Amino acid sequence: MSKYDPKFNLKRPFTDKDSEVLFRVNCGKGKTFNYPLKSKALDKVLRIPPDLWDLDKQRPIPIGKIKSKYIHYKANVIELSSMIDRIKSVHSDIISKARISDSKIDNIYLKKSYDEIFGFSKSTKTLLSDYLEIFVNDITNGIILTEKKTKYAEGSIKPYRTLKNNILMFDCINGLRTNFDSINQDWYDLFVNFLYDDAECIELKLEKQDYTPKSVGKYIKCLKHILKVAYNKGISKNTEYLKDYFIAPDKESFAVVLSIDEIELLAKLELEGEELECRDTFLVGCYSGLRQSDFNRIKASDFSLEKSQKGEEYTVLSITTQKTTTAVKIPVVTNFLELVTKYNYNLPSVSSFKLNKKIKDIAEKAGITKEVTYISFKGGEAKEITTPKYKMIASHTCRRSAITNLYFHYKIEAERIMRISGHKDMKTFRNYIRFGDTENALAVAEKMSNKK
Repeated sequence: MSKYDPKFNLKRPFTDKDSEVLFRVNCGKGKTFNYPLKSKALDKVLRIPPDLWDLDKQRPIPIGKIKSKYIHYKANVIELSSMIDRIKSVHSDIISKARISDSKIDNIYLKKSYDEIFGFSKSTKTLLSDYLEIFVNDITNGIILTEKKTKYAEGSIKPYRTLKNNILMFDCINGLRTNFDSINQDWYDLFVNFLYDDAECIELKLEKQDYTPKSVGKYIKCLKHILKVAYNKGISKNTEYLKDYFIAPDKESFAVVLSIDEIELLAKLELEGEELECRDTFLVGCYSGLRQSDFNRIKASDFSLEKSQKGEEYTVLSITTQKTTTAVKIPVVTNFLELVTKYNYNLPSVSSFKLNKKIKDIAEKAGITKEVTYISFKGGEAKEITTPKYKMIASHTCRRSAITNLYFHYKIEAERIMRISGHKDMKTFRNYIRFGDTENALAVAEKMSNKK
């Protein structure tokens, strides 16, 4: 069990009197965080008789097992069970956030975090991701019903869970703490672009592929509903969701890839400190085609020397991908081999936020400033957006670039690349292959010019 695993127990488990339920966390060095489970609506600590508590499962007994003489405790049992499920659901995220921000995990941090989640903190604005967690918990347990006064079906709950994870990932990658007041047109445009692109947050162990317009529309619809519910309950005063721009845009995703020459520009740049580690970590992705969650955990023991059928020796990287648990073998040659030997096969690793932030500045220094143009439904209208390429680069660009370059530059067969990238179906694989209309026209022109 983890050091910070939550435990639940009655304060007075062996008496005939009603007892409050305590949530405990061992913070180390003999210090324990205790948090009495309290009803915000009733503004009092929730208590139940010991007969209604399951010591082994650390939670109240099921509603169906409550004896008639205890039936008036039913509401307390339901609320306590809901709070315990809520804590179990968010606790690992709270610990992860502390580690990301280098916060000390102690009584003060944990009390502040749970006061915010359960609404006992008046000075701190509720995070959108925290409110989504509460909402998902309430619709799962039938506390909130549909407009037809029926319980939400599992298929209707799942998009809200995914939306919550997307908000968590979005905030982590962008260094944000989105609350209801944060949401405006700039936030909306940034979030929609995030939904359309691949993304990964290694700290929270979350990852998403680029969504289709239909999927983006589904999550925007869920977001609008959440904002409406929060407004109607007086939790939020934000009415941005009523404005014309707050609609599901109808566009395909746009993403950049780096050419072999642009990757070489990055590799040749003289850097030091954090920028050097971020650049080299990004290059590992460009050379290997791995996700950040995979190339951030490469060990020296993952490399080996293998002989080809011709008797030539090559370095091979063997790793099991975290997302799909697929065992892949990746050739380590030329620039990739130079990079790993530079670090004596102990490659650096950096956080999602730091890599996404730094790589844009590094790419600009490397001269990857050529402008790219794409169509965006910014503000609900189709607009042609032109921006320097370095601003579009993120941690997932390296994987997309590696796959595209293997396919178009090195002319490697798709099936062979999939064995390296870990893709199991052609449709998903082809989503990773990106090249612009100019590159396409030039490639066709070259083939036509060479035709005899």
